Amino acid sequence: MEKQSMSISVNCSETAPCCLSVAVTIPAADTQKAYKAAIRKVGSEAKVPGFRPGKIPVPMLLQNFGPQINARVAEELIDAAISQVVKEQDLDFYTRPKFDSQDDLPLYVPELDYSFTFTVEVYPKITLPQYKGISVSRQETVVTDEEVEEYIQNILEQRGTFEPVQRPARHGDILQADYSADAPEEMLNDDQVKYLLKGENSWLMLREPELLPGIATALLNVSAGEKKDVEINFPADFRNEALQNKTYQFHFEIKEVKGKVTPVLDDKFLKELKLESEEQFRSAVKEMLKGRKDQSEDGKVREQLLQALLSGQDFPVPPSMLAQYKNTYQQETARMMAYQGLKQDDIKEKLQANESAAESQALTAARQEIILRQIGQAENIEVTNQMLANVVANFADKNGIPFSKALQKMRETGQIFTVSESIFRELALRTVQDAAQIEVIKAEQ
Repeated sequence: MEKQSMSISVNCSETAPCCLSVAVTIPAADTQKAYKAAIRKVGSEAKVPGFRPGKIPVPMLLQNFGPQINARVAEELIDAAISQVVKEQDLDFYTRPKFDSQDDLPLYVPELDYSFTFTVEVYPKITLPQYKGISVSRQETVVTDEEVEEYIQNILEQRGTFEPVQRPARHGDILQADYSADAPEEMLNDDQVKYLLKGENSWLMLREPELLPGIATALLNVSAGEKKDVEINFPADFRNEALQNKTYQFHFEIKEVKGKVTPVLDDKFLKELKLESEEQFRSAVKEMLKGRKDQSEDGKVREQLLQALLSGQDFPVPPSMLAQYKNTYQQETARMMAYQGLKQDDIKEKLQANESAAESQALTAARQEIILRQIGQAENIEVTNQMLANVVANFADKNGIPFSKALQKMRETGQIFTVSESIFRELALRTVQDAAQIEVIKAEQ
């Protein structure tokens, strides 16, 4: 055993990368000091009939409160010893120390040495890469008149309305129609599919996404009052499993055709946007598009900086940190797949097939976190109360609750700690970005 200061003996062994098992022994001479202090503390607080607080005889205290005193001594010895271990061994805990039984710590016995063992995950000791003066590049951001015009036309298009038209249907129109399929009776009565096989006064879009496959083309040029029969083939990957690989004859009766009417950029439109002139509108759009491009280039610069910081780094990371990042990555991937319409079995299969990719991405993210954390510590970065207060205020507004309630909830769920760590890393990366050598590449004219 390696003898430490304050008479505490510590045996620290690495069971796996970033995982330690720590055995601590505190000699009786030191435990007795804590024991006597605990007796005095309990004696000043205890209530025994016939005695004033602080005047209760020690034998009576031990008889009535012995187990509580010993439990308090054990907790205080463990807290003090772990703090000393962290300082003496220069450790940086990632997880809380874990004991063999968290609810049953080793009993303290007066006048004997006190020993305990815990396991813990720690941040790795790394040598920070050179993070000041990193050379990166970014494109000069320029917004053309054509881009402004395209954006304005998109806005006008989004604000368009569908109005009845006296002409054959075109791509992008909507049709009000009755339709029915020559499908088996059991399919027509199936609640899961009958709305796809029969409808009255239904609205059908002649564009993607289609309610029924192929109708955006099959129903082009129909007019109100017209009837048309169409053979519809449901593909193998159709969203409704019961209709996959099925083919039915559909009968359509068109009730109405509506075409999209796009507003014009006039005084009425500008007034709705609370703008005084077209020039002001175009200027605001140009500024917004410029901001988007700047933000995109900032993201590319930060990605270059992170890649430079990670270059050549192969240090290990705490297992639970790696597992957390991997789990987050897989959950986000699963949500995206579900949104795209994949079944749960297919999602599970794809996640298993991409296990190594998830592991690699998680390792990269964990190393980024560790490097940025150390840069923040080296730069003495602080997350101010005002920064946290702004986040809490946004959380309160979003959830419609008072600030105090939001703060309490974020503390209880651990969100306040997570937010603080995220802000800390963001400030560290901003420090690296501010010190970078950034080459601006001129935009092509």
